[in-house]
Parts: sequence; structure tokens; C-alpha cells
Amino acid sequence: MKTKSLLALFLLSQSYAFAADNIMEEVVVTGTRTDKTYQQNPYSISLITSEMIENNTYDQLADLLIGTPGITLSDAGQAGQKRIRIRGEEARRMALLVDGQEFGDHREVGVPMLVDITRIQKIEIIRGPASVLYGPKAMGGVINVITRPEAGASLKSQISASYNSSTEGHIISGNFQGSKKNVYWSFGGFDNDQGLRNTPDGETENTLYSSHGYHGEVQYRVGQHSLNLGYENFVSASVIYVEPKLRFTPPFLDFTIDSPVRNRNKLRLDYGFVNFNSNSHFSSLKIDAYQQKSDRVFNTFLSVKLTPSFLLDTSIDTVSDLVTNGFNLQSDWDIFETSSLIAGIQWVEDEIKQERFRTLETNGRISSQTSSFDDADLTTAALYVQTDIELGESFNLLAGLRSYYINGALSTSSSSTVQLDYSDQHAIASLALVYKLSDSSTFRLNSSQGYIYPSLLNLAMGAFAGSRYINPNAELKPETSITYELGYRYKSNHTTLDITGFATNADDYIDHVSCLVDDQCLNSRDKIYKNIGQADTHGIELAVTYQNQAWEVYSQLTWLKRKKKYEGVDTWDSGVPEITGQLGGRYTSQLFGKRLNIGLLGRFEGHTKEQISTRRGFKVEENSGYAVLDTDLSYYWNKQTSFHLTIANLTDKTYHSATENLDAAGRHLRLKANYNF
Repeated sequence: MKTKSLLALFLLSQSYAFAADNIMEEVVVTGTRTDKTYQQNPYSISLITSEMIENNTYDQLADLLIGTPGITLSDAGQAGQKRIRIRGEEARRMALLVDGQEFGDHREVGVPMLVDITRIQKIEIIRGPASVLYGPKAMGGVINVITRPEAGASLKSQISASYNSSTEGHIISGNFQGSKKNVYWSFGGFDNDQGLRNTPDGETENTLYSSHGYHGEVQYRVGQHSLNLGYENFVSASVIYVEPKLRFTPPFLDFTIDSPVRNRNKLRLDYGFVNFNSNSHFSSLKIDAYQQKSDRVFNTFLSVKLTPSFLLDTSIDTVSDLVTNGFNLQSDWDIFETSSLIAGIQWVEDEIKQERFRTLETNGRISSQTSSFDDADLTTAALYVQTDIELGESFNLLAGLRSYYINGALSTSSSSTVQLDYSDQHAIASLALVYKLSDSSTFRLNSSQGYIYPSLLNLAMGAFAGSRYINPNAELKPETSITYELGYRYKSNHTTLDITGFATNADDYIDHVSCLVDDQCLNSRDKIYKNIGQADTHGIELAVTYQNQAWEVYSQLTWLKRKKKYEGVDTWDSGVPEITGQLGGRYTSQLFGKRLNIGLLGRFEGHTKEQISTRRGFKVEENSGYAVLDTDLSYYWNKQTSFHLTIANLTDKTYHSATENLDAAGRHLRLKANYNF
């Protein structure tokens, strides 16, 4: 099984192969950490190609994934910081990678997708557990955002500008690439400024957001070696929407939240080596190291009228800095002609320093001011291995194993005189079988274990939910899962089909519950993190496309059932849509001798119920679902210049997804112009 030519192209350019017209022939790296075509990949994967990204008119990474099987969006009231949920799992159970390196976060709402959308080349998605290859955050899946040019592609530069009528917002960007002898370089920047969101019911308050940033990268290649140095900076701010029924429900007079600072900057260094000696079992080596800093300011204000003459205002301002140092070494081996192996070491160290400032005002006068400080760290080291064995001409067997070694501590805390230590050792495995029925048909069967260790907020630092403090719990157990999948892929000259059935059982879910006497919380009204529940999820994901020279018809559909068990709740009403999908068509023609693409897309989501526990028992919240229409147009004036128009929500419908708080924009235009040179 000699794969040196593909590996050479990958490692020496530090990018990813991308050339095929049929998506089944695309080379995807994320699924197995090796080059495999989409057709032969043993796991549930999705791909957002460079052409899809080029034609899009969105301003956020999460929106690019709309309609992908198994994926829903969540916003936590933040219009500018959407998150991704995979197969119903919360966003914090998903790993976000940028060029293969993880962007970590320890917040309950999950990883914010702080990535410049204008420099993305393509996106590879794993739906389902990928903890064996990508670590503890990947229990629900992986989003790998690839910003580097495709292997073998000619270097290009691009200037882009876009406008969104629903926010009267814009994005302006420039990304530039070049080379001289063995040195390759790229740099660029962007500015994104969006106003209040217009819905069919008018402007939605507290939906402003903005971001800007820049990046630079230089690479040196010689012979079998490549060395890459890169830096990126992302600065964002977002006001947070709070639903009126929560914000103004008595005794609340007001409840507001904002996040004026949510920044990320990263320095990375990569080295790649490819062994061209065909007689050697050793194939390649890749080493990458990075340091990433994430700054966050989060402010809440709560005003409560306890009696006609007693007004209590509470302000809680939280400033936190997360520093992540990461290292990964992966070696690839061709053991025999019919088998290959990858082996790696991964090390990640997170340290959070957090300050909280709390001010209480009684009837307009400051009655108390307090502050707290915490410093905690978590180090995760892991060994991983995966073997790929050809069993005859039709079968491939893949087996993977990862062993975790985790240590951490709360080294400094103004609220505790006891230094807390926590650790864990755990091993997980995956097994997959691919059966090639013919050149056009492939069956796959796999099982994967998932694992996610509690966050630093869960274990050591706690968090605030409104005016209530959520106490940490150093005794928390890791969350675990196991998933079984059966899939089938088919391709022909005109048709592609990808269908997957899956079932997942997840245990020891972590959530916050009301404190009991034995919990020794700081306040009787506080909450505490505990392992409280489990979830059983099963479903079917379908993606099908038919195309000829002028027409393309496509559909993605997800049917998902999720049963949750916690806090006395045992119900299929989990708040996750049972049916989601889209159906679209695209026609390619010419206008004034230039290429013109016209598309029509229908998106839909079924009725949703969620049963939740309250202090007074249980209640059921419902979302009615929706069906909306969008249309788009792409016009290619020449090889350098293209124009893209989307008219979204054609029927001006008021709606939002069951996993989002904010109503979607009403009927609006999104425009984008690209100039490549």
C-alpha cells in the first residue's frame, strides 16, 4: 500500500488535495488523518468545497454548514458567534480545527467559530465520535477548516467585498499569495461590521456584532522537507440577545448581557518530511506546534424589584484569558504492500486566568463590591495509533486506539484555600470495515468510542448563570459515548448517493443542577455541576445529487431521534429537530457569453418539543418548525471577476431553528463581488 506520492504532495505543500469534479473522488484527510477519497472513507464525512465557499454570500463560518446532514446551528443569543451542533450533541462536544489544529474553549455554550470566512479553502466534517484521532473535544464530531491553498493549485490573490441588506452590514477582505524560488508566502486581512438584524417583525435589538483580523504565513520547501511559520489574529465583539420573557419577567426589571471582547491569536510552526525511498517502511513525518491565546470579556446586568421600595441591581463582569500550547507528532508507515499505519503523540496544555468583579446597588447606591481571581490548568497527553489493512481486493479494515493521560490543578483561587488536583487515564478504540462492491458502490460499517473530560469551569472555576453562581465539582467523571454506523455510497456519471444509519449511547452527561445541603455550595440558591444523565440517539442521514451538463438537483435530509435521561426526565422530547433538510436545484447557462449559475433552495425543519425540569415540576417547550425558500445567482464576468447574489427568505417568513434563540432575518439580499489575480 504505497501512498508516498500523495503524502509528498500533502506534506511538502502543507495543504490538501482538491481536484475532482465528482465529490466521491475528492481526497479527504480529516476522517483518517491520511489521504483517502470520499468514496473509500470509513466514517461519516461531509465536504464543503472551494467552489461552494466561493459562491456563498454568508459572513460567518457556521452558516456555510447549513443543510449539511446531521448539523444544526445554535446561537446562544449571539448573532455574531454562532456554534455548531452535530447529531444533537451540544456545541461543546465538537472539536473545531483550523488546518488540523484545535481551537479549544472551556465555556458551556461551546467553541465560538472565530475564523475569517474569506480565507477558507474548504471544510471537512466528521459526523460522529472522532476522539481516537482528534482528542477529547471530538466526542460529537469534528469541523476541520482548511485555509491553505490546495495541493498543486496555482497561487492566487483575491479582493472581496460583500453587503447584507438585513443588517446593512459589510465585509471587506484581501488575501494575497506569492512565491520566489523555494519560499511561499501569504497574508491578508478582513473587516466585518453588521448592524441590527431585520426580521419580518422589525429590528431585533441586541444583535449588533463586528469582527476584524489579519494573518500571515511563510513556507520554505527544499527536497523532502518543508517548514512553515504562521500567525493569525481575530478580534470580535457581540451584543447578546435575551428573550423578553426572561429579561422582563417579574421580579426582573431588566437582564442584559454583552461580550465586548472575544479575541483569538495564534502562532504556529510546522515541519514535514517525506521519505522518497520506496524500499523503506517509513513513509512520512509531520510535526506541528502552536500557541493560541483567547481573550474574553463577558458582562451581565440584573435589575430586580423585590418590593415597591427595594430595587437591587447586580453587575458581574468577567475577564478571562485562555492560553493553549499544543504539539502533535505523526509518523506514517507502509508496513506491507497491503497495510499502513499511523502513530502519533499529541500534547495540549490549557491555562485559564479569570477575574470576576461583582457590584451590588441598592436603590441606586453601591452597597457592596467584590472581586475574585482563579488560575487553573489542564494538560492532556495522548498516544494514538491507527492501522489500515487491505483484506483482498474488496475489503479494508481500519482499527484505532488512543490512550489519554490527563492532569490539572486549580493553582490559585481567591474563593478557596485548598489547591485542587485532578487526573484521569483512559483508553478508547475505533473499528471500521469498508467493502468495495464495485467501482461505483461502497458499504461501510464502523464503531467508535467518544470521550470528553470535564472543562476547567466544570472542575475548578465555576460560572455564573444570571445572578446565580454555578459551583465547580472536582469529582466529575468524563462523559463517554459509543456509536455504531452503517453506510452506503454510490457514484455514477450523473448521480451521487451517501446514506448513513447510526446509533449512539452517551453516558455521564454534565449539567448544572440546584445545590443540595451535602454539596457545600457557597449559597443555598446556587447551582453545581454534576454528572446527571445520558442520551440515546439514532437516525438516518441522506445526501443525493443528480447532475448533467446544465442542471443539478440535490437534497440533504436528516431524520434523528434523541432520548434524554436526567433530573427525573426520561423523554424523546429532547429539543432536537426530528426532521431537517434541504432540496435545491441549480441551472448553468450563459449571459452575454459569460457563465451564469441560477439556483433555488428550499430549507425545512420539523416541529420540535423539549421537556425540561423546573423547580415546580416539568414543562414542555415547543417550536413550530419552518419551510423557507432562497434563490441565488452567480455571474462570472471573466476568470478574475465574479458576482454573487442571494435573495434569502423569499416569503418573508418569521421563523427560527429549535436550537437557536434569535428569529432569522426576513426577506433580504446578500451581495458579493470577488476579484482574483
